[in-house]
Amino acid sequence: MLVEIGIGTFDNDAYKSYLMVIDTASSTIWIQCEDCRKPPEGHCFPQKEDPFPNSKSKSYIPSEPSSSYSEQYADGSYSIGLNAKETFTFPSTSSSSSRLKFPNIDFGCGTNNNIPKAKDTKLPMAGILGMGAGKGSFINQIVKQFGGKFSYCFVRSDMESPPPMYLRFGTNIKPLRSSKTIKLLKDSGSFYAVTMVDIGVNGKKLHLNEAQMFGPNTKFRGLVIDSGGELTHISKGAYDVVVKELDKYFSKYKREFKKESSRSALCYSRIKGANGYNNIPGVTFYFEGGAQLDIIPEGTFHSLGEKIVPKMADYNLFLYMNDQ
Repeated sequence: MLVEIGIGTFDNDAYKSYLMVIDTASSTIWIQCEDCRKPPEGHCFPQKEDPFPNSKSKSYIPSEPSSSYSEQYADGSYSIGLNAKETFTFPSTSSSSSRLKFPNIDFGCGTNNNIPKAKDTKLPMAGILGMGAGKGSFINQIVKQFGGKFSYCFVRSDMESPPPMYLRFGTNIKPLRSSKTIKLLKDSGSFYAVTMVDIGVNGKKLHLNEAQMFGPNTKFRGLVIDSGGELTHISKGAYDVVVKELDKYFSKYKREFKKESSRSALCYSRIKGANGYNNIPGVTFYFEGGAQLDIIPEGTFHSLGEKIVPKMADYNLFLYMNDQ
């Protein structure tokens, strides 16, 4: 989930364009800066563009007194650097010549950064645009202009020619023809969280109880919306029931699917060879207030040639949003 952003101010009022990951589970904004190339403290992850040349930007303002930030993520990625202010510019959808410009945005200028999955591959991303509910997130820094409203439309990752997607703010958000609103939890801190009440497999509700849904010792009763992650995490109690139902479903197709021994909790291979997502069940999430999210098989399972795998490592990784 990437968005193109112009950062800084250079000659002729130009800016440097970068792709940043929209992360609704983080309120920190950071971008990889030029000093990541300076040893011994500096460290860069490989990216397509050169790191942001903050020393050459006319609108770059370092924090006074100098202060630092440190942000770590569940996959082992991290960014450490200096707090600063900078101008962020967005191309407008209404006119090719008009732009949305936001000066003095608090952000982190990353000098020691690591993204394990990058390795030797140059990533298109240059940093993180934190859009969480915390005070420092981008949407809360521009709350006076747009009232804290933003939208972004997801497309399937296996689309060969996906349509252009836009990050929209305030009144620029287009209303949906048919939708249901889910109330956000008030006690979820810097996260956006909703209450999920049940899970279904192939249209069948599993009737999970609270202990199964959230765990017996968990006070938090919400599902966090994290646009920066590819996987959905569920509790062990819910996971066990879902796996049991999936096993039951595939037992009806013994001539087509064979259960494999795998480090993942559930892995099936097609006996007759690859056949796409035929006869593979979808999953439904049911939310408080009557809303539901129907997830098609392509969004529920990860295809590995003749094998299909619900991306489950340990008990809490369930849904994989990619297809190969």
